[in-house]
Amino acid sequence: KCRSACGWIVYLNNGMEIQVKEYEEKEENSKRYEAEFEYAGAQYEIKGVVEKAEFEKILKNLYFSK
Repeated sequence: KCRSACGWIVYLNNGMEIQVKEYEEKEENSKRYEAEFEYAGAQYEIKGVVEKAEFEKILKNLYFSK
């Protein structure tokens, strides 16, 4: 079990890799997830207090135009 932050990578169908970190929210007794990635020269961050499976579903359903 992680004390501060755990991390992993989510792989998208288009070959992109998104770095995800999990944090414990002590006051709310829940977990916060943060994703960071770059696309087309811009850096993106997505953060939320949701279930892990729901957060990964959000990431895997991102659409990037060519």
